[in-house]
Amino acid sequence: MPQSNFLPEVESRLIGDIYDAAMSPNLWQGLMARLTEHWQCEYASLLISDELNPDYLIVHSHGVSPEQLSYYQAGQFTEFEKRLAQGYLDSGLPIGQAAANHKAFGGIENFISTAGPLYTDFFEKLGMKYQVGSVLEKTDYRHSIISLHDGRKRQQFTDVEVAAISRLTGHMHRAIQIHRQFSYVKESNAALYQLLNKMVAGVLLLDYQGRVRFANPNAENLMREHDALAVSRNHHLETTEEEKESSLQRAINSAIKSGLREKQEFSLMAGGVISLKGSKKDTMLILTITPLSEMTGYKDLSSDGIAASIFITDPLARRSLSRRILEQTYQLTRRESDACESFLNTGTLTNVADELGLTIDSTRYYFKSIYDKTQQHSQAELMRLLMGLTMDFEHVPDI
Repeated sequence: MPQSNFLPEVESRLIGDIYDAAMSPNLWQGLMARLTEHWQCEYASLLISDELNPDYLIVHSHGVSPEQLSYYQAGQFTEFEKRLAQGYLDSGLPIGQAAANHKAFGGIENFISTAGPLYTDFFEKLGMKYQVGSVLEKTDYRHSIISLHDGRKRQQFTDVEVAAISRLTGHMHRAIQIHRQFSYVKESNAALYQLLNKMVAGVLLLDYQGRVRFANPNAENLMREHDALAVSRNHHLETTEEEKESSLQRAINSAIKSGLREKQEFSLMAGGVISLKGSKKDTMLILTITPLSEMTGYKDLSSDGIAASIFITDPLARRSLSRRILEQTYQLTRRESDACESFLNTGTLTNVADELGLTIDSTRYYFKSIYDKTQQHSQAELMRLLMGLTMDFEHVPDI
């Protein structure tokens, strides 16, 4: 592989492409093509699944024909992809980091055994014996995995190639969290600002000069309630936590540079995650700062010259549930969804009754119906299910 493929400016462009695809899913397909070109391999695939939402199965690939992709989707291989994801994690591989399959599974034969029909009925027919894989998320109900395959032309990916892939898959781990947030509010229009207004996380958009050009209502509320983050007179962000100010500005500047596809060193790529405490006791804000650009599908965004985005949450705030999944998948009523969200945040039926203004007998009646519809048998089982349905934004640690 030419050494030019590992130049910082090349990777910076790809990192910017990753965050753009997170917010505009139609860009994933082109990104997969650029990844295969970057590493001179034959195939690339990205699987994003959610067992609690049957409509949420996303497969992006490059190098696979439409007929082969249809065969994959009809073959119900998702369970075997899940086994591969668990196999990578069992090897000690952290989420977001890449590894060659023959090393992660202790030999290529172990990989083939774990993949089962996914290998014999799909990978083998396409010559996908050796791959580099990275688990981008893994919970009881959701998993996402990206893999690059070299086919029959070569044998194994080198350690240098795997290290370079990891520099990007770490950012893809973060991008998947942003992608999921958009899946909760996505509508059939191109008005990005309208979508951002509905997001659970606070969102700020900065232009190429670092000026704040947009804040959704949740960002405004968080900044009003916490004095850790403010907007200066010239519309730039600043923090009252003096020791974090330089880190905040470095993260913003590096995200903007990547958003503009400008060259920078590997150690200063594409934003980061920062926690801010402010002056109030037991309060905190967590910020994920990412590049953002080339959003041709969103006219309102491109006209404002947006180059970076910041997602803000209060880790101590009340958690919200995906009511759409509760109501569509489990046929819960609005009042039953209210009870579930209250239970998630308060932890006991007595507290739910107090918060919703119900008698304890009425509360038990609601939860009997909830248990029946969700097929859960105890408060502990229900809590575990609800934890998997939260809409909280996950701040992926610095890459």
